[in-house]
Amino acid sequence: MTSNAPDTTSATTSATRRPLTAAAVRQSWRELPVRTWAALTVGLVLVICAIGVRGLTTGRADRQLLAQGLRLDGKIDVIAGARTNASRSVQREITLSFQMPGEPERRVLEKQILEAEASAPPISWGDTLPILVDRKDPRKWTSRLDPASWIVVMAVPLLLTPLAMLFALITRATRNRLLKLHADGVLRPAKVSEAHRSPLLPGQKVVKFAVGGKTLAAAYPDALGAIAAEDMIEVIVNDEAKPSRAIVARAYEGTSKVQIPTAE
Repeated sequence: MTSNAPDTTSATTSATRRPLTAAAVRQSWRELPVRTWAALTVGLVLVICAIGVRGLTTGRADRQLLAQGLRLDGKIDVIAGARTNASRSVQREITLSFQMPGEPERRVLEKQILEAEASAPPISWGDTLPILVDRKDPRKWTSRLDPASWIVVMAVPLLLTPLAMLFALITRATRNRLLKLHADGVLRPAKVSEAHRSPLLPGQKVVKFAVGGKTLAAAYPDALGAIAAEDMIEVIVNDEAKPSRAIVARAYEGTSKVQIPTAE
């Protein structure tokens, strides 16, 4: 069994507040709780961007179709695979046919989605439906005469944005708790029970250890050397009697203090 704990003369903690070092600033971003919330934040932001770009593209295309589309009378040949009647309160799958100017035969588009419109009267097969058709690509058409509101088009990104902001605040708060733990926590010896890799922590291992009768986990950088079960390390815990959070002390050590600018 090897020991990764530095030699110290104090059994618990120093009497003074630990300085904020560059190593502590870097390592606080590498802890698993911070990385988890950061990954959730980044993932949600990417989803918002993807949905937002799609909404903007669709919204602009719809407005262009409404402004430049060719107005025609379409015929509803089939509704939901049958010759039947249906309300417009929900989307309906229809087969639509129409005559493009200069073409000898009517165009037939199968499995088309007729958008819901609660105020519109029910439809029946054989009904005539006023539509706007893209002059360059007749497969693109719409039965709407007014564009959807941008608020409606961008509803999902707008609803998800506050959630992404909340995730970002949680990420920052989690990191701040770790920095406060480094500054004010209690130094304790701990025996490693497990060390494994995590895809969220490249260049580091997640070590589990027993301290104060509880099993806790923290990030352990590869730069500190090899680590394995039964090794002894020193950790900083938030409570000596009932610890609930811990960090590896050596991972936060450093000689250079972070200079916090002050107003002159």
